[in-house]
Amino acid sequence: YAEASSRGVPSLTRLTGGVEDAVRDGINGRVFPFAADADAYAAYIAGLWADQQAYEALARSSFAEYRTRLNWLVVGQQLRAVLEDAAGA
Repeated sequence: YAEASSRGVPSLTRLTGGVEDAVRDGINGRVFPFAADADAYAAYIAGLWADQQAYEALARSSFAEYRTRLNWLVVGQQLRAVLEDAAGA
């Protein structure tokens, strides 16, 4: 999901536990309920296909998610902060 966001490509996934931490509904893709069928996915894709501005906005926000949250630099900074906090405790 991070790699897709790094290219401005929104992700489609289902709610399985943990995935919703990487894909934020409406920000860098769509998280469907576990029981969603292919028609639900197809309807969502068709809606984006019909609204180029909506797709472009989702693509831009996907890339923004990568730049601000889904990359190794940000994760490393967060880990460092946690470790420094734990070492100081």
